[in-house]
Amino acid sequence: MYLLLLTVFLLPHAAAAADAPPAPAPAVSFAVTSSDEGVAEYAAMVIDLPLGGLSFGRPRSALDDPAFTAPGLALTLARSQASSAAIEDRLGPGLLFSSDPFHGVTLSGSLHQTTGLSSGELVAVTGRYEAEELKRIGRIAFYGGAEAGPGEDVFRLGTSLTRGRATAGLDLTAEGGASRRRVSGVYLGVEITEGLSLGMSREVERDPDGAELPARLGIGAAVDFGAGQVVSGAIGDVGGDTPTIGLMLGLQF
Repeated sequence: MYLLLLTVFLLPHAAAAADAPPAPAPAVSFAVTSSDEGVAEYAAMVIDLPLGGLSFGRPRSALDDPAFTAPGLALTLARSQASSAAIEDRLGPGLLFSSDPFHGVTLSGSLHQTTGLSSGELVAVTGRYEAEELKRIGRIAFYGGAEAGPGEDVFRLGTSLTRGRATAGLDLTAEGGASRRRVSGVYLGVEITEGLSLGMSREVERDPDGAELPARLGIGAAVDFGAGQVVSGAIGDVGGDTPTIGLMLGLQF
C-alpha cells in the first residue's frame, strides 16, 4: 500500500526532476494548537524537494491540512486520530509528504507512530482540487481524505467557494466503527486586509446514537506574517454556557 501511494506522488514529477532548480535550505516548523480537548504540539524539519515537500519529526496529520478551511477560521473540534493522540501526548514520530502533481491538485500523505494502550501506525491520505476561477461564481475547491490506524478510521470531505476576499465552505468528518462520531461544519472567512482574516463557523456533532448535540457557533481571526509565520484563534460555542478558546501558532525558520 505504501509503495502504491509513493508511486502516485512521484510519477507526475519524475521526468522533470533532473531539470529542477536546487531545493531551498531545510526549515524547522513549529505549531501549537488548542481545542476543546486540550493542547497539541507539533515540530518538524521541512525539506522542499523537486517532487514536493517532506516534513519529518512530529508533523500534523495530512487530514488536518489548514487549506481545508477558510482563512481566519480554526474549527475547535478535533478532526483526526493524530490530533487526538497529540492532545493526549501519545503521538510519536512521523512523516508528512505533500505534492502538486497537476495544476490545481494537491496530494498529501502522512505516517505516524502512536504510543500507549492503542499504539500502532496512523496512515492518512488526502487530496484537494481547486478549479479555475469561473466568472460571476469564483473558485471552487473539493477535498477529501481518510485516516486509518489502531483506533476508529476517520473520513473527511468538504468543499469551498472563494469569491474575491471571501471563502465559504462545508466540512464533514465521520468516524467508523463503534464510535460513529459525526461532525459537520459550515464556515465563512473573509480576508479583511493583506495578512488579516476573520471567520465564523457553525459546528454540529452527533453522538454514537445519532442524537444531535447543541450547535456550536464560532468566530475566529488569523494573522499571516508571511514566510510560514501564522497566528490564529477561535472562540467556540459563542453564547453557550461554556465558551471555549482555540489557538494555533505556526512558526517556520
